[in-house]
This record gives sequence, structure tokens and C-alpha cells, in this order.
Amino acid sequence: MGKPTNLSVTSTTTSSPTGRCSGDFCVADRKVFPSLLPSGQITTESFSFTDYGVWYLAGYSSDDGIRMLWRLECNQWLPVAEKALSNIEASGNDMFVFGISEGDVVVFDPESYNAYRTIALADPSKEYTGVTFDQDSNILYVTEKATGRIARFI
Repeated sequence: MGKPTNLSVTSTTTSSPTGRCSGDFCVADRKVFPSLLPSGQITTESFSFTDYGVWYLAGYSSDDGIRMLWRLECNQWLPVAEKALSNIEASGNDMFVFGISEGDVVVFDPESYNAYRTIALADPSKEYTGVTFDQDSNILYVTEKATGRIARFI
């Protein structure tokens, strides 16, 4: 994901030998951080952030059930796309957001609403499930659950 970024919301978890969270476990919620999530009761399916501390969140609001990709900008959640996404990865330079949408591998232009391209169509013989992007080499790696392999897209 690149270099660590200082964010306004930090949380650390330490665990005891029993595997349970210790007393210093921090929970961030709407009462403590009112702008932490988009408005409504949000179900988060995936999130990612850039080297510049820009956050992206894929999920849906129980208010309307519409699946969305949001971007946190200046303490305001802005819609990037109306799309069901099970996994996302933002490029470190904030140029792209990669994701898995109903089995397709897709890439979004976060500056333009609903602007995306399909990199690879859903393929049951591969079953794409996860994405990660190597900024240094500009290679997108995608998990193929059905084959147990990792696909590379250049």
C-alpha cells in the first residue's frame, strides 16, 4: 500500500495470550468521529486508502440499499460510483481505484462519477476475489480463488 500515512483516526489493537482484545483496544464510532462513514447505517464491504491519506469505502447504506464506492475528501464523503464491489484497492498516487464487481475486475477514475473500465470479465473457472496494486511496477495482482493462482495485469 505504500508509505504509512498519518490519519486523523488511529486505532491500535493489542491482544492478550487468550486472543481477546486488551483493555486499551480502541473503537471508533459515529459518536467519537461523526464523519467516519457516509450518512445512514453503512455496511462496509471493503476499504482502501492512498499514500496521501485519501480513503475509499465500498459498501451500501441500509437507508436505500444502493451499493456505492465513496471517497473521503475534506471530511466529506463523495460518491465515486454506484457499483457493487466486494474488494477494492486504491493506487498510492490516487489515480485509480481497482476492484472486484460481481466477479469482474474493474478500475475506476475517482475524479469522474461512475467512470470505470472492465479489465477482466467474470470467469467462473478463475473466480476473481481480491486485488492489490504495486505502484512501483504498475502491476495489478488479482487473486484467482478457483485456481489458487495470482493473475498479473500490466
